[in-house]
Amino acid sequence: MLKEFIHDRIHILEPHYCRGALIIVSEEGVAGSLSEIYEEYQSIIKARMHCHADGKCIDLIFIEAHSKKIIEFESRLYRLGRIRIRYMPLSWMEEKP
Repeated sequence: MLKEFIHDRIHILEPHYCRGALIIVSEEGVAGSLSEIYEEYQSIIKARMHCHADGKCIDLIFIEAHSKKIIEFESRLYRLGRIRIRYMPLSWMEEKP
């Protein structure tokens, strides 16, 4: 489990270009604020799926960007509060292809 955690968070340790998926679970009342942040980061969002379950909003977002931009995006989301995020890197490389 520790190995998987380290693997998933490597983008924090070494700057690189990355592709991955974010799973975002939030309270339904946060949706408007999330939409504003998604709009601001639309250049790194390649696809998004949204659904509702048990009074929660669930977003699955495929992103592609430099690791610094991904960390910035996650930080903006966390500041909303009442939100949980899981990032799963799918591939990374030294520079943008």
